[in-house]
Amino acid sequence: MDPNTFIESGVIERYALGQATCFEAREVEFMAEEHTDVRQAVEEVFGGVEAVARVSAVPLSDEARRQSLSAVMERIGKESGQSGVVRRLDPNAGNGQAGRDPGASAADPGSRIRRMQTWTGIAAALVLLAGAAAFYLNNQNRALEREQVAQQSELDRLGREAGAAKAELDRTQDYLALLRDAATRRVPLMPVGGDDQARVDVYWNPELEQAYFDVLQLADLPSDRQYQLWAIVGGQPQDMGVLPVSGERAPGQDAEAGVPALQEFPFVDAPDAFAITIEPLGGSEAPTLDQMVVLGAMG
Repeated sequence: MDPNTFIESGVIERYALGQATCFEAREVEFMAEEHTDVRQAVEEVFGGVEAVARVSAVPLSDEARRQSLSAVMERIGKESGQSGVVRRLDPNAGNGQAGRDPGASAADPGSRIRRMQTWTGIAAALVLLAGAAAFYLNNQNRALEREQVAQQSELDRLGREAGAAKAELDRTQDYLALLRDAATRRVPLMPVGGDDQARVDVYWNPELEQAYFDVLQLADLPSDRQYQLWAIVGGQPQDMGVLPVSGERAPGQDAEAGVPALQEFPFVDAPDAFAITIEPLGGSEAPTLDQMVVLGAMG
């Protein structure tokens, strides 16, 4: 076969990768012995494979390297028909004065190609092992990262809950301090309309200049209506703000129990009374007197 045609057939590449049939392997070795161009092509292919293997390979321990070399040398000895006995190389081989083994030359192209193929196979195996190890470590690293993210998310959630609990505790302590303060006055707002169960307490402290109301009982309203608190000062009503609509959580309200805590409203000096009316959603500028629900005088 023409050497150029043989080189371009791809059989040399299959031989270098260990995929050639027995017939193809013998043909490659024969052509390499007979044609310089083929031998050079074989050496170039093996050189390229070895270069890739060196770049991708991982370091071996001394024990693994010793076992691998022993296995390779044993295989070379068997292929040379010496039943595992490895030939010693003459130190003068590089000067062309090497001793001769029975039936084979140290410069035999076929023997050299077989040795190159053996080393290439080992290198390819090491590349596969390195790739498998990298894949495993990468998966382990990703699993650890996911676990770390989940733990951080849980820590953030616990931190938020702890912060909310502390804020609630601080609020409760403030309420207790206000209720226990001798200057705090409790003003009960009693029903004046058709709802006899309506009850609201107002806590007013002139020294701290703080005022709170506590809804004990108020009926639910239609979605277009809202309760509004008023302070009567000098006979004139002053808007103190609207109460949260049904289902809306007011500041300081217990989110789990749904029980409103004391709710602060603007402090006013010398009020005569406090009242709550039913107004359109969003509140009114002046109270609708016939919609008054509760009223309480300072006394």
